[in-house]
Amino acid sequence: MSRLKYWGSYGLLLLTLLLSLFYAIAFNSDLGWYVFVFITLFIFLTLVSTVNINQDISLKVRDDTYTNVGEQNKIHLLIESPKRVFFPILKIENDTLGISENLFWFYGQRKELVIHWVAKERMKQEFVVFEVSKQDIFGVIKKKESYHVPMNLMVLPLPLRHGSSILNLISPMIGTTLYGENSFDLERLRPYVYGDSFKQIDWKLTSKKQELMYREYEQYERKKVLFLFYGVRSFYFEKMLQVFFSL
Repeated sequence: MSRLKYWGSYGLLLLTLLLSLFYAIAFNSDLGWYVFVFITLFIFLTLVSTVNINQDISLKVRDDTYTNVGEQNKIHLLIESPKRVFFPILKIENDTLGISENLFWFYGQRKELVIHWVAKERMKQEFVVFEVSKQDIFGVIKKKESYHVPMNLMVLPLPLRHGSSILNLISPMIGTTLYGENSFDLERLRPYVYGDSFKQIDWKLTSKKQELMYREYEQYERKKVLFLFYGVRSFYFEKMLQVFFSL
């Protein structure tokens, strides 16, 4: 359909030129010939500005993009051509990212376009499809092409501004238990059991009781808290994911 529309634009220009010529010949007036000259000049400039419209270009994203929802970013899009070409207008669009940029007077073989973009939703992309429209100087003739550009794009949830207050709510859960590393707090004295370390034998008490007495110290370790996100689709899914991501 786009190809038919592309060639239809040329046909429309030719038809307009013929009609203006017939009008000038039929009425043979100054106004008729002025209109014919004006339309001829218009079509000439249009055709000259589309002389490279069939030349191919290549698109490349310079850097990977890792961002959060709602943050503004820059996409550095490198536009290259195998030879020196001229495009009056290059319109670059991407519906997924909500990008629509116009590049005017592209002349040469290499150009970097900086696109300012705000992430609206979470996503992960390994390539991005850009729709590129090549247009003449007046925007009459357009040729639209799709470019699949490799791009590592990762958009994560936006961390909550008061995420530390959430951690304060769960901090009492992160305590200690009586297992793990030895402390300096004596828990009890008991008879020596085979396998106990000789370093913790209370020799003074042993000499009194005539029995090996062992010092058993309290042991502490931090509790390991595991947060499990149960990812079931619901109305509050994105908000819950944002809280989980902030933790």
